[in-house]
This record gives sequence, structure tokens and C-alpha cells, in this order.
Amino acid sequence: MRVSFIHLLTALGALASLANAYHDDYTFAARDYLDELTTLDRREILADIATRDLVAEVAGRLEARSGGLDPNAPFECNRCHRTFPRTKAGNKEYSTHANSHR
Repeated sequence: MRVSFIHLLTALGALASLANAYHDDYTFAARDYLDELTTLDRREILADIATRDLVAEVAGRLEARSGGLDPNAPFECNRCHRTFPRTKAGNKEYSTHANSHR
């Protein structure tokens, strides 16, 4: 039985590759463990925060972003400072009033 050197080298390379692939790599297990720990830490932190606290914080940020403007505040004429309700009828009355100043 004759085995050429190139065939023997190919077989040894395949065997070495298989042995290397079978070797357990502990870095993946360590990464999974660290991911699990950080997830648990985040859950504990979020569990301490109540829904009311979150809603209050979001409402405060939205109010600060809008500059404290009330969306239901009445219109005010810039010339005579007369106010109009923020409704369809108020919008119509405001536009006719604003046209009267022209």
C-alpha cells in the first residue's frame, strides 16, 4: 500500500482541523455569562423604577421640550390682546377678527 506524501499531509490537515473545531472555546461561555449578568442587573434596576415615576419623568421632559405651552390655551390677538377659545368656532372668530385689523 502506497500513500503519497501529499495525501498523508491532506489527511493530517483535515484531522488537525477537526480536532481544533472540536476543542471547547470558553470565551463564548464567558460572554454568555457576562450577558446574563448585565441583563439581570438591568432588570433589577428597572424593577426599582415604578411606572408612575416613568410617566412623571416623561411628562416633565415633554413639558420642558414644549416650553411649558398649553396646547389648549386660547388664541390672543397681537394687536388688541383679545382672547379666543381654541375651538373651530374660536378659530373662525379669530381669523375674522384678525382680518378686521387690516
